[in-house]
Amino acid sequence: MSLKSIKGSCIPLKLKLAGLLLCLFASSPCLTSAQTNDGQPITYSCEKEKLSKALSEVERRSGYYRLQYLSDDVAPYRVTAKLDKATINTAVGELLKSTPLRYNVRGRYVEIYNPKEKSGKTLNISGNVTDEEGEPLAGAIVTVEGTDNITVADADGNFSLKANTVRPVLTVSYVGMRHYEQALTESDTKKKLRIVLKPAVEMMSEVVVTGYQDIKKEKMTGSVTTINAEKLKNRYTPNVLDNLEGRVAGLSTYGGRPIIRGTGTLHASTSPLLVVDGLPIEGSLSDLNPYDIESINVLKDAAAAAIYGARASNGIIVITTKNARKNDKIDIDFSANLTLYENLNVDYADNHYMTPGQQVDLESNYYEYYFFNNDGEISDPIKNTASAISLGHMISPVRNAYYQRALGNISETDLESTLNSLKTNNFAQDYAKAVLRRQVLQQYNLALRGSTEKMRNNLVVNYKKDNTGRINNYNNWLNIYYKGSYDLASWLTATVSINGIYNKQRELGSNATAGYDDIWSMPSYTQLYNDSYKIRPIYYRYSGNEYWTLQNGMEDLGVNIIDEHYKNYVDTKRQNMRYHGELLFKILPGLTASAQISYENENTERKWTIEKSSHAARSLRNAYAYEDGVSRPEKS
Repeated sequence: MSLKSIKGSCIPLKLKLAGLLLCLFASSPCLTSAQTNDGQPITYSCEKEKLSKALSEVERRSGYYRLQYLSDDVAPYRVTAKLDKATINTAVGELLKSTPLRYNVRGRYVEIYNPKEKSGKTLNISGNVTDEEGEPLAGAIVTVEGTDNITVADADGNFSLKANTVRPVLTVSYVGMRHYEQALTESDTKKKLRIVLKPAVEMMSEVVVTGYQDIKKEKMTGSVTTINAEKLKNRYTPNVLDNLEGRVAGLSTYGGRPIIRGTGTLHASTSPLLVVDGLPIEGSLSDLNPYDIESINVLKDAAAAAIYGARASNGIIVITTKNARKNDKIDIDFSANLTLYENLNVDYADNHYMTPGQQVDLESNYYEYYFFNNDGEISDPIKNTASAISLGHMISPVRNAYYQRALGNISETDLESTLNSLKTNNFAQDYAKAVLRRQVLQQYNLALRGSTEKMRNNLVVNYKKDNTGRINNYNNWLNIYYKGSYDLASWLTATVSINGIYNKQRELGSNATAGYDDIWSMPSYTQLYNDSYKIRPIYYRYSGNEYWTLQNGMEDLGVNIIDEHYKNYVDTKRQNMRYHGELLFKILPGLTASAQISYENENTERKWTIEKSSHAARSLRNAYAYEDGVSRPEKS
């Protein structure tokens, strides 16, 4: 019977007696060891050194003792000493001989104090000891290191004791929990301490969940990586897959899909098998709520195929979801996360593109040759350019400026002025300000968990809102998950779970002839705004040019990139439902059998909206006009 389960009015006395006996038996060897172990011989010399630094050096060289003192007590003094293979008593005594400070050696702790300050001073220490779930640890042994002060926590986990050391070190121990140690300041002794003990981690008793069975790690023959909820929590990511990368050897992503052992085929599936709460599912790892995962076991080698057959040829990712832990209590867990993504770097040089000035100079060199210095290698460049304009080919502003100079419509000064003006433009920078936004991802999670002796219930709601970093685009995601487990009899447990995912997404519609979704699709010197700071029409490939005279029945295909984001978009609505049921039969102690069933259903609806004034709609009307016999620009 554990100490937690004992109830009754006489328990505190019994616990205290039991704890004291346990303490005496447990601490006797340690006291003997402390009395006979003087640490390493100390060799050290100093001259007019700060006392605090000299004490720290002695402590380090002893390799065993811990020196306790108040910084205000030792701060005024500088010392000179020469130690040769000295004991701790000799070393500390030598350092303190020219000061009024005194010391006591208690086990492995050396207390250094000012006798005037310490005289008659006693510290009262009180607190409460619990586990991570907040349950009191009755019988926890609490001591002040280096002293005989010892007590045992009562049925509510409370304790109190006294200490007359300058800086007491409090230690707390409990069976199955990690040893706790804390150096207290005087302010700590004026309040009630709250001490939380964590479970002792024994690597050899870790359990690996394979889906079919729970097996101790030392008995597992295959290669496996285990990630628990605490590790997932320590490194927050919006989805589970990002959290696993860098933690699971051999796991990577390709096209947004997880790959464990590389790509071994060009045609068959390379995704690992996903198992949730003991049953394989067809859903995606990104659909799982990272807040509701208790543990992840990644089975990587051929041993995985021995469990699930050919479906596990690419590895297995086994997910175990959380369960209610506290009886007759409802746990309410709410968390919110805000993720701000770094803005896109739109510097041309950083992205290995020519800057506006570089591109203008490069084109200028070519068109200077093309129009004026080609030595007859190009026949009639003026006529070629006029033809390209009339056919609606893509004509750059630099080419048009040289074309106008060749026609005599502008002077050499006007040409230079035009080129210099183009160099001041920056299409990527202007595009980013007009279209892109800082991507912001909001994520909220609410979990309600409760249990009784015969049932356990879990309800988890997760909501994500993502603006995707672009105007009129978004990706909103709602995940609702319920899992209930019921003890129908001493030999039968039924588990039911329902998971619903609702996703609504808006993204830019495609367009075969215009790259208004690509920030790098136009020359870097392209002017996005006119002199009135309004968006100028942009002419992409096969969209004509701004110098073109429209043919009868044809429409101008200049693109207002902001309008296109609001007039050409795709809305996607997705609903994914997963139902899971299990009957667990407890046949004999250590022997169980289970029957499970799972049903999944997914419905995706896509709606493409193209307004009449959008570039895509005008392109279609031009195509129909061409079919009706009206001439249209030829494709280059």
